[in-house]
Amino acid sequence: HNADAYNNLAGRFAETGPAKKAFDFFSRAIELKPSEASYQHNFADALYVLRSHAGSYYGMSEQQVFSKALLLYSNAARLAPTNATFAWDFAQTFYVLKPLPYEQALQAWTNALARPQTAVDREQIYVHLARVKMLAGRLADARAQLESVTNAANANLKSALLRAIEQRESKPPQ
Repeated sequence: HNADAYNNLAGRFAETGPAKKAFDFFSRAIELKPSEASYQHNFADALYVLRSHAGSYYGMSEQQVFSKALLLYSNAARLAPTNATFAWDFAQTFYVLKPLPYEQALQAWTNALARPQTAVDREQIYVHLARVKMLAGRLADARAQLESVTNAANANLKSALLRAIEQRESKPPQ
């Protein structure tokens, strides 16, 4: 009945196999202690990385596995509202969903801003907000978002995204 032991064993099996045991043990850890955010996060990480094994084990498509991981990341972020890593990983996972649910992704990145972090990390979130806006076709909003990025540590990210926006702006409307 030790949730920590199940979580630790699950982590080990996620690294060495078999993946089935990792999934079973993460599930058991969460069953025993559903309020532990790190178990939810760890299980999401394992599903994301071992997505082909998870797909086979659960009889799911890759997108369904990503959705399952997204739910677990969401639980972790909700259970640990000050954990910036959990909020970041939740928001980051939206990029693999097809089609990208723009509004949900924007909300996740906006929620990540509420977590304690450095100024550089905050600006990286601004870059992600701009990226999602660009992908949604909101190019002027994406440009405006990037005006908040002033730290030299994020200059390359900002420049790359500005180039991507310019490329989209130069394409004729479809």
